[in-house]
Amino acid sequence: MESCQLCEWQCKVNRLKGEKGACKIGMPEVVLSTLHPAPPASFDAFMAGCNFKCLGCQNYSISMLHEKGEYIPPEEWAELGLAALESFGGRRMGADRLFFTGGEPTCSLPWVEKVAEYARTKVNFDTNGFMTVDALERILAFSDSLTFDIKAFTDKNHRLLTGAPVKPVLRNAMYTVENALKKVYEFRVVVIPGFLEEAVYIAEFLADLSVDIPLCYLAFRPNFVLDEVRGITIQELDTIVEKAKGFGLKKVDWAGLPGLPGEIENAEDFEELAEKKGCQKAKRRLCQCEECALMSYTPKRRT
Repeated sequence: MESCQLCEWQCKVNRLKGEKGACKIGMPEVVLSTLHPAPPASFDAFMAGCNFKCLGCQNYSISMLHEKGEYIPPEEWAELGLAALESFGGRRMGADRLFFTGGEPTCSLPWVEKVAEYARTKVNFDTNGFMTVDALERILAFSDSLTFDIKAFTDKNHRLLTGAPVKPVLRNAMYTVENALKKVYEFRVVVIPGFLEEAVYIAEFLADLSVDIPLCYLAFRPNFVLDEVRGITIQELDTIVEKAKGFGLKKVDWAGLPGLPGEIENAEDFEELAEKKGCQKAKRRLCQCEECALMSYTPKRRT
């Protein structure tokens, strides 16, 4: 982190001296540590900061640093995690691994590596896929499973939703499938009203890599800048799952809470919506602003 190049922004800032790049954090910070039943059942570290600025971020208070985290020595957190897995609650839940999420844990990769080294137990790495190839190789070396989010397939819409280009994400998805398919717990895609075709494009892309890739579509929940947008319907989710299966994918399903109401039927003009709520860059290009105005936006609701 002395010249940080963990993700594809390659900011080269000295985070050890408090300099901050795209993720806006210096030393790794844990915002929340908790047992979590959602598959895979695990003990989770929610890491502060993110190299994306997703308009519909469900954990915006963590990724946008609204909630303050703290630096916990990796050996201390490893002991905390192992104790949680062995606790009555952990055993009853069937939790069998440590799970690193956020935010984006790539931004805290050296800390996560040390935790994995101390803990010597199963590890799941939950990622948006925007790391360098070197960082991905390091992640695959210690991870037993990966949950890999793909936000969109086309570059225009990926930039719109996240502020970042899609090319590194697709490259890393290909690399992961080609070199560590057995470690893929699942690829995850949030299905957003107005962007249903993106979910289908991703399924076709993954099927071309391997029909054995597990894919889970997640029901969009109105959050952060997209707080006024309606949720996705069961019918829409079922339709997308069937289209994904039509490409030959064998392990496709959906999860989450569909049907949440919203004032906006289809947020097709996300640029206008983002600008209305504070974004100063119409083309949604992260790292072009010294401070992201959206980081101070307070949603009307959280679902």
